[in-house]
Amino acid sequence: KKRLDKYEAEGRAGDKVRLPQIQKDYMGAVLMNRRTKEIADISKEIEKLYHTVSGQPLYYQIPKDKDGIWILMVFDCVIQGNQGLDYLNPDATDAYIGYTYETMYKRFPQYFGTVITKSFYDEPTLGYFREAGTYGHRTWTPGFNRMYEERYKESPVKYYPALFEDIGPSTTEARHRLYQARTEMFAVNFIKRIDQWCRDHGIQYMGHLYG
Repeated sequence: KKRLDKYEAEGRAGDKVRLPQIQKDYMGAVLMNRRTKEIADISKEIEKLYHTVSGQPLYYQIPKDKDGIWILMVFDCVIQGNQGLDYLNPDATDAYIGYTYETMYKRFPQYFGTVITKSFYDEPTLGYFREAGTYGHRTWTPGFNRMYEERYKESPVKYYPALFEDIGPSTTEARHRLYQARTEMFAVNFIKRIDQWCRDHGIQYMGHLYG
């Protein structure tokens, strides 16, 4: 299981702020005005810096036309530290099917649809990180940006700050957009994918989720 993390640093127009070392998968970057909450997506600029400079500290210069104090936020997707499945990733689900369902079917094909009539899933969740002791409102996947853009025709990066703090009047809408997309990914890339396998092999798929 993976989560979305944030690094931040702040400065004024013309200041150079240090960029973090990305632990795993770079997900984007924004500048947010501390007072007005104006957000500028600078993902491509930061990505270019990561690709062109290596082996030394990286800095981003806040544009000189930016008035006030600006917060640089860099987002990456990191492994949570447990062995849970990445429910949002269709490739991870396919691997899971291969290790479990396909293995059972190859050994006992004659029993599917007769003796074996159902498959029960028990408490898959996006909610709780057991090791960290924190609730998983930032359970994420490296492919989230691509899947979101394919579905909604826009980048989700400008909404990411809302997962970590209040960004003004648009906070609720931003969180709703991200959570709605994540819920769809969970339903389609995990539940529906295994359900289809079960249908194709003559059994039912059922279970309950962990709240």
